[in-house]
Amino acid sequence: ESAQAAVRDADVVFTMLPAGQHVVSVWQDVVTSVPKGALMIDCSTIDVGNARAAHALAATRGLEAVDAPVSGGVVGAQAGTLTLMVGGSAAAFARAKPFLEGVGRRVVHCGEAGMGQAAKICNNMMAGINMVAASEGFALAERLGLRLAVNQNGRWAPHFAWMRAAISAGLIGEVSSVDFTLHWDHH
Repeated sequence: ESAQAAVRDADVVFTMLPAGQHVVSVWQDVVTSVPKGALMIDCSTIDVGNARAAHALAATRGLEAVDAPVSGGVVGAQAGTLTLMVGGSAAAFARAKPFLEGVGRRVVHCGEAGMGQAAKICNNMMAGINMVAASEGFALAERLGLRLAVNQNGRWAPHFAWMRAAISAGLIGEVSSVDFTLHWDHH
């Protein structure tokens, strides 16, 4: 079945795609098939410009739209505890909120079109900066001879080797929820 056929009778359309150009391409494809008055919701993490372009596409058909990227990772998705940062008009946000509350625990209106993406990008930047600062602190502690350990799923992993491996693999967001504990070695 085509995307156009899939949305033909939809009151609400959700998309969550890898990049902004994919969102714009799909929305170009489907906005002409969506019934008048339908609500378009995109939960992708994309750039602000493409989010605004998607909103503009919806507006050409008189459709309300929100950009609503999620934060919380796979664990948050499985637990239903995601945070959604939402951009769009107050009216579109009010319509979308009940649907978004089915996806996550916190649904925050961040402003007009593209502002959900702006909040997500800032959130990701701050998380990345904090992770780099923490890893630099751990590296310094190790160079100074401080013995460190981390409680991860009930096991102790000395010297934060798992953190270096996670950062190298691009999994920085996954390690941010780990409970860090500092231990002094008194040998």
